[in-house]
Amino acid sequence: MATQAEQIRDQQQATWDKFSAGWRKWDELVLGWLAPVGTELLDGARLQPDSYVLDIASGTGEPALSAASRCPQGKVMMTDLAENMLLIASLPLWDDCGESRRLICGEQM
Repeated sequence: MATQAEQIRDQQQATWDKFSAGWRKWDELVLGWLAPVGTELLDGARLQPDSYVLDIASGTGEPALSAASRCPQGKVMMTDLAENMLLIASLPLWDDCGESRRLICGEQM
């Protein structure tokens, strides 16, 4: 029998996976609103070309994707409970980030 924490995790995973298609539809618009915050966050992190970055609860990929473009010799790891949200992050935009990325989702967490 699943514990209460496991039930909550499973419910959250199912919910975010269910809504990922809609999130993808509006992602560009939402990212436009959030871009100034992401820029400030990354500027404040003082990333170097060889920095290592861990983005927890990455959703559709920001600020991890932008961090990866700033760290071409580093590594950026994205984690999210909802695999379908990370799949949005792995679309063509992700290809611009070179080899400095790794996706961790769902049961791998």
